[in-house]
Amino acid sequence: MNKKIIGYGALILCGLSSMVTNNVFAAPSVQDVQGAARQKVIDDVNKAINSIGKLEGNFTQRNPDLSISTGKFYISRPGKMRFEYNAPSALLMVSNGTNVGVTDRRLKNLNQYPLQSTPLYFLLKAKVDIGKELNVTNVVQVGDSYVVYLRDKKKQTQGELRIVFSRDMQLREWAVINQQNQMTYVKLSDVKVSKGLSDKLFVIPDPRNNSFRGNNGK
Repeated sequence: MNKKIIGYGALILCGLSSMVTNNVFAAPSVQDVQGAARQKVIDDVNKAINSIGKLEGNFTQRNPDLSISTGKFYISRPGKMRFEYNAPSALLMVSNGTNVGVTDRRLKNLNQYPLQSTPLYFLLKAKVDIGKELNVTNVVQVGDSYVVYLRDKKKQTQGELRIVFSRDMQLREWAVINQQNQMTYVKLSDVKVSKGLSDKLFVIPDPRNNSFRGNNGK
């Protein structure tokens, strides 16, 4: 059996990100963070989110059916994100600051959702105060990382967001849990700060346009 899938299954049982380790025997310990230490993690994570500007790198995604996708990502806060999926996936996900568009480049169709209806809204919005705007349902330490579980207090955003930061408060990964309790995990790698990202990256394309390529905004 694939060692990567074994590792995913082990960490699903912990209710945490499946990307922390690929080896079931090396699964990190899980500890609840309580009291003053809990509040410090919340404050540090909040500060870290608000300090994010422009990032790019690679991602690995575990889907609810346990399939694995990879690709390139771009983030430009506030509000903008682009996920280009590698073959054999034909998906492209773009947030333009208002809506999130998911394009299937093979079928040439597009589904759009208000950004504010997705848990990622709180990672991308201009200024967030997770202690005031969100219910922090859990804070745990997993190895050298912290996982913070978040739900919208107003329930305008559907589902749950679990964000993972390293001990030095670098964004490592997140999990989105939808209303059907299905989990999608995203692990970031080769992350670097970008001095500038083209606005074209964050335009939701019309897949019916024959000139649409779907890569790097071209």
